[in-house]
Amino acid sequence: ADDSELPPAPPVPPPPSPEEEEARRLTKAVFSMYDAGGTETVDAHHVGDMVRQLGIFPSSADLQNIKLELLEHGGESTLTYERWEGVMSGLILSRRYPRDSEEVLQRAFRAIDTKGEGYLNPESLRKLLTLRGDKLSEDEVEEFMRYAVDSETGRIFYNEYAAAVGP
Repeated sequence: ADDSELPPAPPVPPPPSPEEEEARRLTKAVFSMYDAGGTETVDAHHVGDMVRQLGIFPSSADLQNIKLELLEHGGESTLTYERWEGVMSGLILSRRYPRDSEEVLQRAFRAIDTKGEGYLNPESLRKLLTLRGDKLSEDEVEEFMRYAVDSETGRIFYNEYAAAVGP
């Protein structure tokens, strides 16, 4: 056989940049927290919590637009990892929503922790999250609480939480 008749090999894509690798690692870690069965899918109602777990805090209107993009214009009830990784890695890399640093998150929690105890009462924070500012839904608050509340003490140790979700 004459090798000159073979089609040229497709170009090899360049390796991902460190920023792309970090975005993929982060999106995979967050997705895995919600993919309990290892099916590479999660229920669509977790999307808001998942976006916030990435350290991205869009307005309610922007979050709705992100959900529409992730869920094929709202027609899906489950989200695939492939779709999640593609959309959210792109959003992280675009820096449209700068991720809050660990320090910024800690400062925000300290502003709520008026006694300086290093932790928050989940019920007090629940009221704040559902009644003030850019209000979260009960489902969104439940998802946050499942992740943030220490199972042994029933408290939210915000320095640990900020370290876990900060960039």
